[in-house]
Amino acid sequence: MNWSKIKIYIISGLLIANIFLFSLFYFDMSSFSSSFNDKKSLENIKTVLSNNGIFFDKVSDLNVSKLPVLEIYTDLKVQSDMLDQLISDSYKDVESSKLPYYRFSKLDLGISLNRMFKESDYNYLREDLLVKLADKYIADIDDKLSYRLISVEKNGDIKKSYYYQSYDGYLIRDGYIYIESDAKGIKKIDYKYAGIRESKDFQKNIPYSEVLYRVLSTVDIADTPIDFVSVDIIYQLSDSALKSDIESGDASPYFRLIGSEGEVYLIKALDIRGE
Repeated sequence: MNWSKIKIYIISGLLIANIFLFSLFYFDMSSFSSSFNDKKSLENIKTVLSNNGIFFDKVSDLNVSKLPVLEIYTDLKVQSDMLDQLISDSYKDVESSKLPYYRFSKLDLGISLNRMFKESDYNYLREDLLVKLADKYIADIDDKLSYRLISVEKNGDIKKSYYYQSYDGYLIRDGYIYIESDAKGIKKIDYKYAGIRESKDFQKNIPYSEVLYRVLSTVDIADTPIDFVSVDIIYQLSDSALKSDIESGDASPYFRLIGSEGEVYLIKALDIRGE
């Protein structure tokens, strides 16, 4: 018996079978993706999810078919001038001529700035005013830009507030304001400004139903039950929300799903199967 020929036949047979199965899989996924677009499929997927302890009853369906191509870039002038301008405007808003005492801790060539305040200066700065002024500042640069409150953490008297930039309704994870405060006022500010360039091109995203389908394989069974309360779209250059080494480049869009206990899940939004 010629074992060499038998091995060749076996290997060839396996290769042919794998190619056949892959073709079936690709065809099935293409048709499966198109089936995600109908309402019945969406309801069926929600039923499967609820049977597995994953609930979307409180979430409005986010149906989008294409997303803009956004480039994020650093703007050192804005980054350098922004906080000084906000502090100056904040002090003008309160009826006081007292100048702020502060010191800068410049990290990574001025990309990120921390400012610490003396206790006697706390009451001269308010979070709501600072964010309002920051909104106006970046809107003057681009009227599609604003800030959105993402989360608030409280530990005793300390409150930590995180704001992300928003561009035309899409969150920008690489641009943020972080404010730490107590009952007396702001204690610490950290921020990054992310410049945005929008291309004329668009990119196709996966249907919303497919996003929910992917949640089933993303959520650990140990974390259920989980009740999702919101879904939006966020762009980011990296996996870290608070990195100080922002780089320029096209940002990747994700569906961001938020649970009632603050859980955050990111699902890649682009349809890599193409048109």
